[in-house]
Amino acid sequence: MTYEETYSFNDDIEYLKTSGGFPTNIVFKPFDVYAQPNFISPTWVCFLEYPFSLGLTYPFSDIVSEFFEGPQISYIQTMPALWKVHFWIDRLNQSKGLDMSFAELAHVYDLQTFGSSYFLFKVKTDKTHLILKSKQNDGAWKERFFFVKCESIPNGDLL
Repeated sequence: MTYEETYSFNDDIEYLKTSGGFPTNIVFKPFDVYAQPNFISPTWVCFLEYPFSLGLTYPFSDIVSEFFEGPQISYIQTMPALWKVHFWIDRLNQSKGLDMSFAELAHVYDLQTFGSSYFLFKVKTDKTHLILKSKQNDGAWKERFFFVKCESIPNGDLL
């Protein structure tokens, strides 16, 4: 049995719609086994399912948004380890009343390419990883993505 045969995109879309992962009235593109995450379109933006499975919601928090405004990379180019760091820093900010920003992350991490088009955080030589076990990747994360109509989400015209 292949991954495509076991993966139920429609169930995941329904979950995202009802869980508050996205604002109401968003428009999802139906799953297509031939779709690729590097599809470029002025109408659709590609998202990995991974950050939403962690518990992040869109629009993303300030620290996540600030990160993507800096290096101008797309959501689909970020590996799970990078999303884990964002998730936990975001949760610490919320639960402990902290105000960590991208500047603090940049003090500890460098953005590093993995392969030709994926990115992750690499701890600087003299620093300590902020989030333990964030280097572990989940299998098949690259194949779990979906498209959302830009005009149906906040700031979608900027993506």
